Amino acid sequence: MHRILTYPEIPDFSEIREKMKDSRLLIIGEDHVQPSLLTLQLQAIENLHQANANLVLALEMFNTEQQHLLDDFMDDHITMDVLKQKYDTSSEGFPLEHYGKLLEKAKKLRIPVKGVIIPRVYAAKVVRDGLDSLNGPESIFPSDLVVMGHEKHKEYFEALIRQSSPMMSSGLSLDRFFLAQIVKDSSMAYNISRILLQNPEVWVIAIMGKGHMEYGYGVPERTKEYLRREGMTIEPITISVREKNESLHPPGIVEEKIADYVVLYEKHQEVETEP
Repeated sequence: MHRILTYPEIPDFSEIREKMKDSRLLIIGEDHVQPSLLTLQLQAIENLHQANANLVLALEMFNTEQQHLLDDFMDDHITMDVLKQKYDTSSEGFPLEHYGKLLEKAKKLRIPVKGVIIPRVYAAKVVRDGLDSLNGPESIFPSDLVVMGHEKHKEYFEALIRQSSPMMSSGLSLDRFFLAQIVKDSSMAYNISRILLQNPEVWVIAIMGKGHMEYGYGVPERTKEYLRREGMTIEPITISVREKNESLHPPGIVEEKIADYVVLYEKHQEVETEP
């Protein structure tokens, strides 16, 4: 069962540090662009780095084709202003006024930062043309790498869509949106698994929208699957969030455990981004 905390109360990071010796992966699900949640994320980075300097920060907010931008910033080849200018020409759409603080913290602590999601243009192709659109001579994430979804995951995804986009119709379009979602989930999970496999000493903090990780669906179950194929077993530690006046579970969802920890917070209206 999940443990419910009310911000500014936060998870016990001494407890998480102990669990990370076996897990090696902390997944933090968020509502995007919320200052209190950013504070929680920065505290997680600081606390886990104290226990293991071999820490990697994996972010949904940067796609794999933007890794050179992250590397240039982390290596002092470009400033935050230049990074923001280059990033803002892309389709990812997250405000670096907010997420840049994660990069600055990582840079100060010399923590590598990895962009782990497939570019949005590829997910858009899946919505339009199906899974085979990922294949071809310039493919960066072929369809045979995708770990397909299951009925409970789809029910959760549809519940999120009903909450956020009630006008969206059911049928093929919704099926394709779910397919695009599991492509995003698979790409993040695959790239996180590669980080864990490359260095047995490394710990990973992965930050993403909560719809990619709740109930163990999405990224957690896919990361476990990619690692299982390589003979490795882990159990990710998960933190998710809820607004204080929000119901814990989406309508129709009866699963009990949202995440290991669920932090309740007061929403702050800031720049809006895609869920």
